Amino acid sequence: EQVTVYAETPGLRTIELRTESGDLLESYSYDVQAGKNDIPLNFQVPTPGLYRLLTNSDQNQATLNTLSPQLYRSNQGVSYPYEQAGFMSITGSDLGAGFYYYFYDWKVASIPTACPSERVQVIVTVLPSGTGEAQPFGHLAVSPNPSAGQFVLELEAMESGNANINVTDVTGQLVFAEKFEAMAHVAQRRNIDLTAMPAGIYFLKITSGERSGVAKLVIE
Repeated sequence: EQVTVYAETPGLRTIELRTESGDLLESYSYDVQAGKNDIPLNFQVPTPGLYRLLTNSDQNQATLNTLSPQLYRSNQGVSYPYEQAGFMSITGSDLGAGFYYYFYDWKVASIPTACPSERVQVIVTVLPSGTGEAQPFGHLAVSPNPSAGQFVLELEAMESGNANINVTDVTGQLVFAEKFEAMAHVAQRRNIDLTAMPAGIYFLKITSGERSGVAKLVIE
């Protein structure tokens, strides 16, 4: 996420993340000021392995007229490896184990596993569980479900009377309506044609007098 460097000479530096074999993975250019600089890299290391963090020598040449980035290093009390438990280990420098080159106070973090998204308003419809919960209208079954839009509704009403079938989408808009005569304790079948509707979730409600039942329909 971030490293600190110390400079005597200000100017643009380009910091690079490379594989052990030298392939460039990430780079970030920063206008370094004299003194302490906290540089927000935000480099993402793709997989466990060996990597190099360094400056771009061409940019150093253009800015400072030397291949060196002119950042403070240390050759006092250097003791590799420098461990950050669970994340990484700084194992050495190009000039050997006696020198520490020039990135200090590393800040690292694991990649978040959550996938946040924009909060949007949704409509929630509570349906029967489908595990034997009684429905006031009577027995309802829909097949096939999911389907391409053709459904067969099998029903057995508890009472005879005029009945209405309404199907709505997730916004509550009516997309199908039909009236029929329900007959008490007689198995009946009704065809529900939603082939003109897009894929998604729909809600069927059947009413007859004071009785009603609901079912969820899925179009693939």
